[in-house]
Amino acid sequence: MDENSIEQEIIKILQNDFSENEAIIKSFPEDPQYVDGVLDYNMSHPICEILVNCDNIDFENETLGDQEGKVGIETTIFARSVRGDNGVRNICKKIRQALTGNVIQGNRVIPEDQRKIFYDGQVWCYGQHYRLNNIFPFGYEEE
Repeated sequence: MDENSIEQEIIKILQNDFSENEAIIKSFPEDPQYVDGVLDYNMSHPICEILVNCDNIDFENETLGDQEGKVGIETTIFARSVRGDNGVRNICKKIRQALTGNVIQGNRVIPEDQRKIFYDGQVWCYGQHYRLNNIFPFGYEEE
């Protein structure tokens, strides 16, 4: 299991729950640009854009054959309103409902937190963090 395949599975799950009219769902940019510590991102969709990033594998055991770990999944949500059906709060709830409890390569998706990142006067940006448990790297599988 690797970050890229997990990220692609998350994107597919979300694309099944959001129509193209509701949101664009894609990977977080390869080379993100920041201004004063805030992601410089130009939203092109009229309602919402959801960026997905899978990163931060945290291994709990040091022995090679018995490493369980956690994988962090981050969604960054850009929306033009905060309330209503197309508001960022409702979109966050819909993402959480779509992902929570889903099993990706034998590992359950667990929500951890959600927060407002910024509002620039036109676009709301929220972030969500999820994790996967019981990751077995290096080809090791639980019997």
